[in-house]
Amino acid sequence: MGRNFGGVERNLIWAQLGAGLGLALLSACGPIEPSQDRAPPRAEPAPQVRCERAVEQERYASKVLAAKDVDGRGYGNPQLAVNGVRGGGLWSSGLDVFSLNEAKDGQLIIGFDAPVCDGPGNDLAVFENPFRARTGDTSSFEPVIVAVSADGVSFFDLPHAFAPGAAASDTERAAAANSVTNWTGFAGLTPVLWHEETNGRAQGLSVFAGPAISGGDHFDLASITEENARRVITRDGIIAVRLTAAPVAVDSEACRGTELPCPNFPNVRHAFGGYGDIDGVYGRYRPEAIAADIAPR
Repeated sequence: MGRNFGGVERNLIWAQLGAGLGLALLSACGPIEPSQDRAPPRAEPAPQVRCERAVEQERYASKVLAAKDVDGRGYGNPQLAVNGVRGGGLWSSGLDVFSLNEAKDGQLIIGFDAPVCDGPGNDLAVFENPFRARTGDTSSFEPVIVAVSADGVSFFDLPHAFAPGAAASDTERAAAANSVTNWTGFAGLTPVLWHEETNGRAQGLSVFAGPAISGGDHFDLASITEENARRVITRDGIIAVRLTAAPVAVDSEACRGTELPCPNFPNVRHAFGGYGDIDGVYGRYRPEAIAADIAPR
């Protein structure tokens, strides 16, 4: 049975149909252009976060930015380098690691969810998985070069050096490489004591209380020697860290003042594969403007 619409209802229906027709015509004619005497509204740019005021807030790098041609299986899974640090202690290597051997170029680039600033003392801690022999002074270690970036594009090495003393020949350099004391400024030299579940913040500890608490190798962003890079990083902080296995990098100091080609850094005899296994990286300081908005992790 049909419905008998009253006058008010008929008027309402016609008004709705008219509104719908009007919208259809507007859509067919394209977007409405602003009038000549009225500028379109502009979105305000987001304020850039700076490091002039930084606060201490320890967080680990949580993003994989580059790991070339890895298969993602076992130690070839770069996510193992951004899921926290789980070291094996003084006498054994940790297993929660990504091996640089698995990357075609021997490199891994990881990032933070907010800038890491330069502050008092060390600002960065890099955890690989070296360990010491229970007898003698032998160490199993794989040196790794650390570079940092304020934009994820331009990277600057933190100072590092292999100093083999009087060693001159390749054989002598190779022998000198086996002593951890001949390497300075590299990651991968110090056993990792930090463990997220058993020896970490859950126990009220701080990564940057010192290597005796956390292990790993600690770095000061103020040590960057390139003046412009240091200025930018002091202002903006860093968002990315590049970790490079030492044996794939050139030792420019070894050929300084000579016409000889520069050799790569030597491999360490006691290393397993030689390219380093990355457990994680911690940053210490964050811009005060955003630190309160970052949930603890």
